[in-house]
Amino acid sequence: MKKLLVIIVLMALAMNANAQDFYSVGYYNVSNGTIAALYKNNERLYTAHIGGLTSKAARVACNSQGDVFWLVSHYNYPSNTLNRIEIRKNNQVYASTVGHDEIHLTDMYMLNDTLYYTGYQLAENGVTIATVWKGEDFATQWVLGDSIHASFIYDADVDKITNVPYFCGYVSDTLQKACVWEASQLLYKQEPWGVQRNSNAREIYIDDGEIYTKGFLSYDIDNETISIPTIWKDNEQIYSASAMDFINCLYAHNGDYYYTFFYPHGMFYAVYKNRETILQLPIDQTGVQRIIGDLNDIYMVGSFQGQGSIWKNFEMHFQPNNCNSIYDMAVSYASANIEETNENNFAVYPNPTNNVLFVQTVHAPSVPNQTYRITNLTGQTLLQGTITDENQQIDIEKLPAGMYFITVGETTRKFVVR
Repeated sequence: MKKLLVIIVLMALAMNANAQDFYSVGYYNVSNGTIAALYKNNERLYTAHIGGLTSKAARVACNSQGDVFWLVSHYNYPSNTLNRIEIRKNNQVYASTVGHDEIHLTDMYMLNDTLYYTGYQLAENGVTIATVWKGEDFATQWVLGDSIHASFIYDADVDKITNVPYFCGYVSDTLQKACVWEASQLLYKQEPWGVQRNSNAREIYIDDGEIYTKGFLSYDIDNETISIPTIWKDNEQIYSASAMDFINCLYAHNGDYYYTFFYPHGMFYAVYKNRETILQLPIDQTGVQRIIGDLNDIYMVGSFQGQGSIWKNFEMHFQPNNCNSIYDMAVSYASANIEETNENNFAVYPNPTNNVLFVQTVHAPSVPNQTYRITNLTGQTLLQGTITDENQQIDIEKLPAGMYFITVGETTRKFVVR
């Protein structure tokens, strides 16, 4: 009986080691507008509502302590003019543009357990300046604009290998020019040619060092300005749509790029891998707002026939209760129970470490010949291989400083790189 109890406990611990929670944000409809909401798995966790206003939540991020940050915009009702933007930490306001009329927030991201958020601030001369902040009181991390030419950040992404953040948006010196910044440095800027006028980069994704951006190019043709949805890879245009169509979101993985398309004339959404259709959805209260990758899975969030929805690998995964649309999602592993005592488990050392991690399996005969996987705090796989020795050496020199997890079989260990 005692042996059976031990087996049950170990099985429970192993299951917990792979535990994950889905946090998603969006809104639900009420009679006088919408109310922003944060969902945990299938249930509504928190709402963000101010009397007389309507609200929507657009971004979510988690840290290793289990805190959830989400970005909420509040609008005057029924005029729908922006009233304020705030970032909430769990159910409390973490940062707010109240008293900061010069600041507009567009995106946020988590890096080494620190929350950063992006957008623009107004200079004294009224010029918009692309800016990155951190902390509760809008502590400036980087100012990317020059106070002379208008600049704006729309979206951010972090290179999962180097931990370097990238930003996209535009700089305007008579014309808007799509830009990408690598940390605080301007990496490239789209210069107009021929009849081309403005360009703008609205979304960015980093895949194995390659930079994908989505936005538009506008042209002057027959005294008319026409905007063309466009995708770039490392500053080279790889796809342009029709002016009648709309690219809604972008994702890249293993050299492939994914995007969603809205065909107003055909009235449906299509999901593409490179240039091949992999999914079509009817347009009736349906749309994909964002594509997110986690480990080897691809998730899409949005709405399907008026119900907030999450797709996994392009099949419906679940629909949170009392939700009309989802705008973003994050997977948290903070609640995972990392088993440390099972006699068949492996050990890792030194911890903290610098360039090399050793996996000791002398007391774990089942571990050799199994695959190991090293992931970061958000669950993204950074390194993987096979355990072939009782004292396996793994080169982690390319991993930036921070906390990581190594998983072999059903067991997970955490370690720190200095």
